[in-house]
Amino acid sequence: MGQRVIADNWSLQAVKDLLLRGLDPDDNPGISPLTDPEQPSKPLPQAVIDLEALFDLLTDIVLRDQILVDDQYHDTWFGQGEPLNTLALRAIVRPHGFLENAERLASPRQDFVTRLLLNDTMKTEQSTNERAWKETGASPHPFTAQLVWGGAGMLARAWVYATPYTPHPLRRQLFQRAGVSLPTPPTALGEFKRDLAKHRETLYPGSPGDDGIVGVNVVLPALPSLVLQDAASLDDMFVVATQMRDQLTELRVWLSQFQEAISEGKFKAIAAERKRLSTLGKDVERALGKKSADAPTLNIGWSWFKLNYKPDLSGWVPKFDRVQTQVNSLAFAPSGYKELTKLLGFFGHHHSPLAHRTIEHFAKNARAS
Repeated sequence: MGQRVIADNWSLQAVKDLLLRGLDPDDNPGISPLTDPEQPSKPLPQAVIDLEALFDLLTDIVLRDQILVDDQYHDTWFGQGEPLNTLALRAIVRPHGFLENAERLASPRQDFVTRLLLNDTMKTEQSTNERAWKETGASPHPFTAQLVWGGAGMLARAWVYATPYTPHPLRRQLFQRAGVSLPTPPTALGEFKRDLAKHRETLYPGSPGDDGIVGVNVVLPALPSLVLQDAASLDDMFVVATQMRDQLTELRVWLSQFQEAISEGKFKAIAAERKRLSTLGKDVERALGKKSADAPTLNIGWSWFKLNYKPDLSGWVPKFDRVQTQVNSLAFAPSGYKELTKLLGFFGHHHSPLAHRTIEHFAKNARAS
C-alpha cells in the first residue's frame, strides 16, 4: 500500500478557490457556534482555513506515494486547465472509485454521523438535512451538512478502504472535539510528523522583544516552509513541491517500511525505526549546544537546504545515509515567518489587515509538523 492518503474533497475545493480567487477576506465563525453554542465564538479569517488546507496538501504531495480522490469529482480539481492539474499529470493524485460500491460506506457513515452529533441542535439540523435531501436534493443547513455529513462520509472511506485520510481543517477540529478515531493502526508518518513538530518548536521558541512585547512566533509545517522558500509564484509552489518530492524519495521509502512494521506488529522493526527517529532529537539538541559536539561533521547541502552541524550518526545503518540527511533537512527548515509573508505577498496582501490577522493566527496556533 505504501504511503497512500485520501484527500478531503472540501480541502481540495478550498485550495482551488484559494488559487483562483485569492484570499477570502470574510470571517468564518468556526465550529464552536454549532458544537459549543454556550461558549463565546472565536471567528477567524476564512483565508486561514484555506491556507491550512494548502499546507496539508503540500505536505502530502511530498511525503505520500499517492493521493486518492473520488473519481466522480477528480476533474473538478485536476482537469485540464485547473491549477492543480500538474499533480494528476505526475500521477501523484489518482482517481479512486470510492462510490462505486456506495452501499459499503452507508453503515460506517451513519455510525460516524451519530458520533459527530454533539448536541440537540446538531441532531435536529442533521435530521432536517436528511429529510430535505431525499425530497429536494438540497440541504437547508449546508454548513452542518458539509461538516458532519461530509466528514462522516470521508471517515467512512478511510475506514472501509483502510487508508489514512487528511481532513479539512474544520472537520479535523470536529473530529478532535468529538473524540473520533479510526480503528486502524497508527501511521508512521503521523509519528514522524509529531516528532518533527516537537523538535522544530524547540528550535524556534518564542521570546520577548527589546520592548518587552512578545513578538510573533510563526512555526509553519516544515515542508510548506521549504516549498515557499524556493517558490517564485503561486504556480511555482507545485513545481517546487514535486521537485522536492523527487529529492525525498528515500524518506518516503523509509516511511513505508516503518508503516509496514507498525501495521504487521513487528515489534523489533518498530523499535529499530523509532531508534532512527530518535536520532533527529539528538541532532537538534547538538545544534542548540545541548549535546557533545565530538561526533563526525556531516555537511548537508542541497539546492534548497544548506547547513553544517555535527549529527549523531550512531543509530543509523548505513552511516551518512540519505534518509538521515533528508530527515534532518526537514527539522532545520526555516520557521516559516518569512515564507508566510512571502505567500501573502503572492496574493497581493503584503501589509493588509488580513495579512496581519493571518500572521497573528499562525503565530498563536503554530503547526510545526
